[in-house]
Amino acid sequence: MGVVAAAAPVVDIVVAVVVADVVVVVAVVVVVVVVVGVVVVVVVVVFVVIVVAVVAFVAVVIVTVVVIVVVVAVVVVVCVVVVAVVVVIIVVVAFVIAVDIVIVVVVVAVVVVIVVADGWCIVLPLLLPGCCQYHAVETVFPYIQCYC
Repeated sequence: MGVVAAAAPVVDIVVAVVVADVVVVVAVVVVVVVVVGVVVVVVVVVFVVIVVAVVAFVAVVIVTVVVIVVVVAVVVVVCVVVVAVVVVIIVVVAFVIAVDIVIVVVVVAVVVVIVVADGWCIVLPLLLPGCCQYHAVETVFPYIQCYC
């Protein structure tokens, strides 16, 4: 028994060291798990925040681009409508001027027909019903004489 009695304190010390080592290892594992868990949670939260921020930024950019496109489209449509209205006004004014020119040309042609040569003999009875004979003023149209 002397060897066992002498070995007992050594066994107690070895057991105490092993238990202490197990406690330290468990404590380290627990600390590592907790730290890793916290880091994972922080990383996940940061990732989610970044994703949400990016999605929000992209949404804002998309909305901004859509708003800009809509505004540009509205401006283009308004400009096209204004140009179309101006073109229509120009065309209408040009048409009215052309009609006026035609009317003036027709009136001038009628006046020329009336004034020139035998035009009096055709037009004068229309203008003055009952006038079957016209003697022109000798100094202006000495050759014009209309008879019924």
